[in-house]
Amino acid sequence: MIDSLPSWVPTAEDAWSARLRDLLADGVIPGIDALGAHLATLDQQRTARGAVKKAWEKTTAKLMGSDTRPFVFDMVLALTGEPLSHDTSNWRDMGLTAAGSRSLAKAFVLASGYSGEGSFAAHLEHLARYAAALRGMGARYRDDAIAEVAFRALETLGTEEAFAALCHLRRDIDYVILREHVEPHLLAVATALGVPDVVREERSVPAHALNAQGVAIFGGEDATVYGNSGLRADLEVDRNMLVGLTWYDADGLPDYTTYPFPSPRGHKRVFRPENIEGVQRFAKRVHAEVAAQRARLRDIPAGRTWDFAEWAEHYRDHHLVGVLTASLIWEHRHGEDWTAALAAEVPDTAEEIRLWTDGKPGEAEALRERLGSGRRQAFAQLPG
Repeated sequence: MIDSLPSWVPTAEDAWSARLRDLLADGVIPGIDALGAHLATLDQQRTARGAVKKAWEKTTAKLMGSDTRPFVFDMVLALTGEPLSHDTSNWRDMGLTAAGSRSLAKAFVLASGYSGEGSFAAHLEHLARYAAALRGMGARYRDDAIAEVAFRALETLGTEEAFAALCHLRRDIDYVILREHVEPHLLAVATALGVPDVVREERSVPAHALNAQGVAIFGGEDATVYGNSGLRADLEVDRNMLVGLTWYDADGLPDYTTYPFPSPRGHKRVFRPENIEGVQRFAKRVHAEVAAQRARLRDIPAGRTWDFAEWAEHYRDHHLVGVLTASLIWEHRHGEDWTAALAAEVPDTAEEIRLWTDGKPGEAEALRERLGSGRRQAFAQLPG
């Protein structure tokens, strides 16, 4: 059967290539044959700096029609087991083994960006999350190259859905180099859509692998940070916004530190210097992020409002910003009435939400009592 297929179809015995051959088993329609032959030239259509040539992109856009779009979508979905399960025994955990099939797979991902289908952004986000080996995705290894073509496809798609997907990816990817690769694509889409910088920034604040309890876990089955060094450590942003790092020795005994996060004596010898230093760099990035977000919250213009859903997603429920949000006083509106409240007290029926700035006589004292004795705020709202 392979002999009867077009020459651009890979012969590799991996799950993705097998899916491609299965889809073509009953014949190849002309549109798909032309598109496939073109996509197979991706590696030859790059500039000296590795960028894809504009002519290749232009031809791809022309070949993405109603007859080819479903086929392209199917092949992109196949990369993450939707609907076909990938080969989880593969060392890259992506079901791609041969160079030819891998390049073609990347080309299919890039092509999906020319579909004009905003709803497909969710699938590209899913692929990027899988390739980034985010917790809960089922991938054992990162595949940065696949993730990066998904970012590029989202930029090409350029819709509101693509913008939201790129915001989610910048928020959730914990590997700093890959996260930085999201940023130019996110900026390009935001600029094209006319999204203000303040909105782009607040919707894409990195969570640095913190879980809902404000803890990033290194090592073990419950790890939230990508890696397999054998080192165990917990990083926490506490209710007073202090970043603390707890190291664990080989016997599980803890050693708590704060900035600049020195490691216990002998830790580098047991767990290797590069692993220790990687955790320290991670912790310092979180320390810097907390400071940056405190400043951002302080500088939000008076009177800026959010609806409940966007405020809850980007402030109250964000795993890093949420810690800061909980330290502040907010106001929520029902009809004409504004009511001051802690973040946890804001009802989901609120019509608008804004930061509290001043109040009735005696209100500040009552709010301080509700906030709790000794509780630090992200910035000083309450006098004294």
